[in-house]
Amino acid sequence: MMTFMRSAWFVVRRRWLVWPLVLSLCLQACANAPSTPSAPRQITLAGIVVDAQRVARADEPGLVQVHRNGSWMDVRADAVLQEGDWISTGPTAYALIRYPSGSEIYMRPNTRGRIGSFSEMVGEVFAKIRGVFAVQTTFVRAGAEGTAYSVRASQGGDYSVIVFDGTVRLSSLANAWPSVALGVASMASGNPQVPPRATVVSAEDLSRSHAWVDRMEKLLPAPRGNASNAGTVLAVAGLIAIIAASQGGSDGLHAPVGLQPDGTAQQPARLRSCGALTLSWSPVKGAKDYVVTLTSLMPARAAYATAPLTRNTSTNSLALPGGLYGLYRWHVVASDGRQSSPASADAHFYCPG
Repeated sequence: MMTFMRSAWFVVRRRWLVWPLVLSLCLQACANAPSTPSAPRQITLAGIVVDAQRVARADEPGLVQVHRNGSWMDVRADAVLQEGDWISTGPTAYALIRYPSGSEIYMRPNTRGRIGSFSEMVGEVFAKIRGVFAVQTTFVRAGAEGTAYSVRASQGGDYSVIVFDGTVRLSSLANAWPSVALGVASMASGNPQVPPRATVVSAEDLSRSHAWVDRMEKLLPAPRGNASNAGTVLAVAGLIAIIAASQGGSDGLHAPVGLQPDGTAQQPARLRSCGALTLSWSPVKGAKDYVVTLTSLMPARAAYATAPLTRNTSTNSLALPGGLYGLYRWHVVASDGRQSSPASADAHFYCPG
């Protein structure tokens, strides 16, 4: 009897030792298994919409073309795209590109760009981003991480960028001006030679973006069960409603956005010189003045900079005195004389010696 019990315990013990190994091998096999259609491992043309009204039929020609190996060819929905491909939409075609990371690019008619992140773009796109990504025109780069924004660009280089979620860093490919950080509900437009200035997005631009992107979201919904899209399925209508409400003034002043110079604590904006430095931000609707707080985060040469410096201004900019040196953090609060807004997000910059 005792021998039988020992044998039984040995078998049970062996099973408990083997099962974790089997489970581990199964998880590894699942991780390495071929991807399912709902979780693509390639860049794909996920859908085509005609006249912003209907999904294109499978047999409709001439809507979207791809340039590869020296020639242009018609492509249909679900076509696999390769890095380096040129993609171009016709005069009635809207297209959706999906990346393995979950990022999505919505293209308007008469738009073209090169597959990678999305470079050398002319026309108009809306980007919903998971991870690090950039939309790049011929002259300007709009880089972001986990956000939603639109980019318009002409053949001559004029551009417009609108941020619906997160932060977008706008930079000149020719280093013609320092990079600019755009926050939620802000936009910048101009040409490649002139430094951009962040402003509050207008109701007209909000409505225009909503009209076509929301329609595409409904006609080409994200695949069900696609884990790579988790957390990135941003409803444009919802984002626009939140932004519009924040601009309405009924719930008070909104926090200032579009701070310049901007940077994070990990990656502060590194300035060439701080001899004539001016801090700026997007105007806040209804604000009469602003309170700027500047804090030194390391030993500085200017005596006042060892403690937070607070200044009031009636404009959306503030000129700082000379003598700044080292790492600084700053933020802005808007006021209408009766109430104050929430503080802006902290921005960081570094002044060289």
